[in-house]
Amino acid sequence: DTRPKFERGDAFYLVKRGTVQMLYVQASSAIKTFQQIFLLKFGGTTFVGLFSPALAIGSVINLLPGQLAQFLVPQMGYKYGKSGQARDLWPYIKKLLIVLPLAILPLSIIIALGLPWLINTFFPKYVESIIAMQIMAFGFIFSSSSMTTNFLYTIKAYKYATFIIIAEFLTYLLFPTILYKIIGLSLLVSIAVGVSSAYLIVYMTTFVVMRVALFNPKYNMQNEDGQKN
Repeated sequence: DTRPKFERGDAFYLVKRGTVQMLYVQASSAIKTFQQIFLLKFGGTTFVGLFSPALAIGSVINLLPGQLAQFLVPQMGYKYGKSGQARDLWPYIKKLLIVLPLAILPLSIIIALGLPWLINTFFPKYVESIIAMQIMAFGFIFSSSSMTTNFLYTIKAYKYATFIIIAEFLTYLLFPTILYKIIGLSLLVSIAVGVSSAYLIVYMTTFVVMRVALFNPKYNMQNEDGQKN
Protein backbone atom coordinates (compact mmCIF):
# COMPACT_ATOMS: atom_id res chain seq x y z
CA ASP A 1 0.00 0.00 0.00
CA THR A 2 1.29 3.43 -0.93
CA ARG A 3 -0.04 6.51 0.81
CA PRO A 4 -0.47 9.69 -1.22
CA LYS A 5 2.19 12.31 -0.61
CA PHE A 6 2.36 15.87 -1.86
CA GLU A 7 5.70 16.72 -3.45
CA ARG A 8 6.03 20.49 -3.59
CA GLY A 9 8.92 20.46 -6.08
CA ASP A 10 7.14 18.15 -8.49
CA ALA A 11 3.91 20.11 -8.18
CA PHE A 12 5.69 23.40 -8.92
CA TYR A 13 7.41 21.85 -11.94
CA LEU A 14 4.13 20.55 -13.36
CA VAL A 15 2.39 23.90 -12.85
CA LYS A 16 5.26 25.71 -14.56
CA ARG A 17 5.30 23.34 -17.54
CA GLY A 18 1.52 23.43 -17.80
CA THR A 19 1.40 27.22 -17.67
CA VAL A 20 3.94 27.58 -20.47
CA GLN A 21 2.09 25.11 -22.68
CA MET A 22 -1.22 26.81 -21.94
CA LEU A 23 0.20 30.18 -23.02
CA TYR A 24 1.38 28.76 -26.33
CA VAL A 25 -1.94 27.04 -27.00
CA GLN A 26 -3.91 30.15 -26.08
CA ALA A 27 -1.68 32.31 -28.30
CA SER A 28 -2.32 30.02 -31.26
CA SER A 29 -6.07 30.04 -30.55
CA ALA A 30 -6.08 33.84 -30.28
CA ILE A 31 -4.32 34.17 -33.65
CA LYS A 32 -7.04 32.08 -35.30
CA THR A 33 -9.68 34.60 -34.18
CA PHE A 34 -8.12 37.15 -36.53
CA GLN A 35 -10.38 35.91 -39.32
CA GLN A 36 -13.48 36.93 -37.36
CA ILE A 37 -11.92 40.28 -36.43
CA PHE A 38 -11.05 40.89 -40.10
CA LEU A 39 -14.60 40.12 -41.22
CA LEU A 40 -16.11 42.22 -38.44
CA LYS A 41 -13.93 45.22 -39.28
CA PHE A 42 -14.45 45.24 -43.05
CA GLY A 43 -17.85 43.61 -43.41
CA GLY A 44 -19.72 43.60 -40.11
CA THR A 45 -21.56 40.90 -38.22
CA THR A 46 -23.35 39.68 -41.37
CA PHE A 47 -20.09 38.50 -42.92
CA VAL A 48 -19.00 36.86 -39.67
CA GLY A 49 -22.21 34.85 -39.83
CA LEU A 50 -21.78 34.03 -43.51
CA PHE A 51 -18.29 32.68 -42.87
CA SER A 52 -19.23 30.60 -39.83
CA PRO A 53 -20.24 27.50 -41.89
CA ALA A 54 -16.79 27.52 -43.47
CA LEU A 55 -15.23 27.31 -40.02
CA ALA A 56 -17.66 24.55 -39.06
CA ILE A 57 -16.26 22.46 -41.93
CA GLY A 58 -12.92 22.53 -40.16
CA SER A 59 -14.45 20.85 -37.11
CA VAL A 60 -15.53 17.93 -39.31
CA ILE A 61 -12.31 17.67 -41.29
CA ASN A 62 -10.04 17.91 -38.24
CA LEU A 63 -11.97 15.33 -36.24
CA LEU A 64 -9.56 12.53 -37.21
CA PRO A 65 -6.34 14.53 -36.59
CA GLY A 66 -7.70 15.63 -33.23
CA GLN A 67 -8.38 12.08 -32.12
CA LEU A 68 -4.97 10.94 -33.31
CA ALA A 69 -3.31 13.74 -31.37
CA GLN A 70 -4.98 12.67 -28.12
CA PHE A 71 -3.60 9.17 -28.60
CA LEU A 72 -0.16 9.84 -30.09
CA VAL A 73 1.13 12.83 -28.13
CA PRO A 74 1.29 10.95 -24.79
CA GLN A 75 2.81 7.94 -26.55
CA MET A 76 5.53 10.05 -28.12
CA GLY A 77 6.17 11.79 -24.82
CA TYR A 78 6.67 8.43 -23.15
CA LYS A 79 9.01 7.30 -25.92
CA TYR A 80 11.10 10.46 -25.61
CA GLY A 81 11.19 10.23 -21.82
CA LYS A 82 12.44 6.65 -22.07
CA SER A 83 15.15 7.15 -24.70
CA GLY A 84 16.03 10.85 -24.40
CA GLN A 85 16.37 10.87 -28.21
CA ALA A 86 14.09 13.39 -29.90
CA ARG A 87 15.16 12.10 -33.30
CA ASP A 88 13.27 8.90 -32.52
CA LEU A 89 10.05 10.89 -32.90
CA TRP A 90 10.81 12.10 -36.42
CA PRO A 91 9.55 9.01 -38.31
CA TYR A 92 6.17 9.37 -36.58
CA ILE A 93 6.01 13.12 -37.14
CA LYS A 94 7.00 12.74 -40.78
CA LYS A 95 4.33 10.13 -41.39
CA LEU A 96 1.69 12.27 -39.72
CA LEU A 97 2.60 15.35 -41.74
CA ILE A 98 2.51 13.41 -45.00
CA VAL A 99 -0.31 10.95 -44.40
CA LEU A 100 -2.87 13.19 -42.69
CA PRO A 101 -3.32 15.64 -45.62
CA LEU A 102 -3.64 12.69 -48.01
CA ALA A 103 -6.18 11.03 -45.72
CA ILE A 104 -8.20 14.24 -45.41
CA LEU A 105 -8.16 15.05 -49.15
CA PRO A 106 -10.99 12.66 -50.20
CA LEU A 107 -13.25 14.08 -47.49
CA SER A 108 -12.45 17.62 -48.61
CA ILE A 109 -13.33 16.74 -52.21
CA ILE A 110 -16.64 15.20 -51.16
CA ILE A 111 -17.52 18.23 -49.04
CA ALA A 112 -16.55 20.71 -51.77
CA LEU A 113 -18.60 18.91 -54.43
CA GLY A 114 -21.61 18.45 -52.19
CA LEU A 115 -21.74 21.97 -50.79
CA PRO A 116 -23.66 23.67 -53.67
CA TRP A 117 -26.52 21.17 -53.44
CA LEU A 118 -26.51 21.13 -49.64
CA ILE A 119 -26.52 24.92 -49.24
CA ASN A 120 -29.04 25.62 -52.01
CA THR A 121 -31.38 22.95 -50.68
CA PHE A 122 -31.24 23.42 -46.93
CA PHE A 123 -29.43 26.72 -46.20
CA PRO A 124 -30.24 29.16 -49.05
CA LYS A 125 -29.30 32.16 -46.89
CA TYR A 126 -25.67 31.02 -47.10
CA VAL A 127 -25.47 30.78 -50.90
CA GLU A 128 -23.05 33.70 -50.92
CA SER A 129 -20.65 31.63 -48.81
CA ILE A 130 -20.42 28.56 -51.07
CA ILE A 131 -17.17 29.52 -52.83
CA ALA A 132 -15.51 30.49 -49.53
CA MET A 133 -16.63 27.23 -47.96
CA GLN A 134 -15.25 25.20 -50.87
CA ILE A 135 -11.91 26.99 -50.62
CA MET A 136 -11.74 26.37 -46.88
CA ALA A 137 -12.62 22.70 -47.39
CA PHE A 138 -9.28 22.31 -49.15
CA GLY A 139 -7.44 24.78 -46.93
CA PHE A 140 -8.22 22.71 -43.84
CA ILE A 141 -6.22 19.84 -45.37
CA PHE A 142 -3.05 21.54 -44.12
CA SER A 143 -4.40 22.71 -40.77
CA SER A 144 -3.77 19.26 -39.29
CA SER A 145 -0.08 20.14 -38.94
CA SER A 146 -0.90 22.10 -35.80
CA MET A 147 -1.25 18.87 -33.81
CA THR A 148 2.41 18.01 -34.34
CA THR A 149 3.61 21.18 -32.60
CA ASN A 150 2.56 19.57 -29.33
CA PHE A 151 5.71 17.47 -29.59
CA LEU A 152 7.78 20.65 -29.34
CA TYR A 153 6.21 21.32 -25.96
CA THR A 154 6.97 17.74 -24.93
CA ILE A 155 10.71 18.21 -25.51
CA LYS A 156 10.62 21.84 -24.28
CA ALA A 157 11.71 23.22 -27.67
CA TYR A 158 10.00 26.53 -27.00
CA LYS A 159 12.22 28.55 -29.35
CA TYR A 160 11.04 26.47 -32.29
CA ALA A 161 7.43 26.61 -31.12
CA THR A 162 7.69 30.40 -30.97
CA PHE A 163 8.95 30.48 -34.57
CA ILE A 164 5.84 28.60 -35.71
CA ILE A 165 3.58 30.92 -33.71
CA ILE A 166 5.19 33.96 -35.35
CA ALA A 167 4.77 32.43 -38.82
CA GLU A 168 1.14 31.74 -38.00
CA PHE A 169 0.55 35.30 -36.80
CA LEU A 170 2.17 36.95 -39.82
CA THR A 171 0.38 34.81 -42.41
CA TYR A 172 -3.02 35.24 -40.75
CA LEU A 173 -2.45 38.99 -40.61
CA LEU A 174 -0.93 39.64 -44.04
CA PHE A 175 -2.54 37.26 -46.53
CA PRO A 176 -6.21 38.25 -46.13
CA THR A 177 -5.25 41.93 -45.94
CA ILE A 178 -3.22 41.80 -49.16
CA LEU A 179 -5.92 39.88 -51.03
CA TYR A 180 -8.70 42.23 -49.94
CA LYS A 181 -7.05 45.66 -49.73
CA ILE A 182 -4.48 45.39 -52.54
CA ILE A 183 -5.65 42.71 -54.98
CA GLY A 184 -9.32 43.55 -54.49
CA LEU A 185 -10.94 40.14 -54.06
CA SER A 186 -14.32 39.93 -52.38
CA LEU A 187 -14.28 39.88 -48.59
CA LEU A 188 -15.32 36.25 -48.14
CA VAL A 189 -12.99 34.97 -50.86
CA SER A 190 -10.13 37.05 -49.47
CA ILE A 191 -10.44 35.59 -46.01
CA ALA A 192 -10.93 32.04 -47.34
CA VAL A 193 -7.93 32.16 -49.69
CA GLY A 194 -5.85 34.08 -47.14
CA VAL A 195 -6.49 31.67 -44.27
CA SER A 196 -6.03 28.63 -46.53
CA SER A 197 -2.71 30.05 -47.73
CA ALA A 198 -1.72 30.64 -44.11
CA TYR A 199 -2.49 26.99 -43.34
CA LEU A 200 -0.23 25.92 -46.22
CA ILE A 201 2.67 28.17 -45.17
CA VAL A 202 2.40 27.10 -41.53
CA TYR A 203 2.28 23.45 -42.67
CA MET A 204 5.52 23.80 -44.64
CA THR A 205 7.11 25.80 -41.81
CA THR A 206 6.12 23.13 -39.30
CA PHE A 207 7.61 20.37 -41.46
CA VAL A 208 10.99 22.13 -41.61
CA VAL A 209 11.00 23.29 -37.99
CA MET A 210 10.10 19.85 -36.65
CA ARG A 211 12.89 18.26 -38.69
CA VAL A 212 15.46 20.74 -37.41
CA ALA A 213 14.28 20.69 -33.80
CA LEU A 214 14.09 16.92 -33.40
CA PHE A 215 17.64 16.45 -34.66
CA ASN A 216 19.08 19.26 -32.55
CA PRO A 217 21.79 17.78 -30.25
CA LYS A 218 20.22 19.66 -27.36
CA TYR A 219 17.24 17.30 -27.47
CA ASN A 220 19.31 14.17 -28.09
CA MET A 221 21.47 14.13 -24.99
CA GLN A 222 21.40 10.44 -24.10
CA ASN A 223 22.87 7.31 -25.61
CA GLU A 224 21.04 4.04 -26.11
CA ASP A 225 21.72 3.04 -22.50
CA GLY A 226 19.96 6.14 -21.20
CA GLN A 227 23.20 7.83 -20.14
CA LYS A 228 23.97 11.44 -21.09
CA ASN A 229 26.55 11.88 -23.83
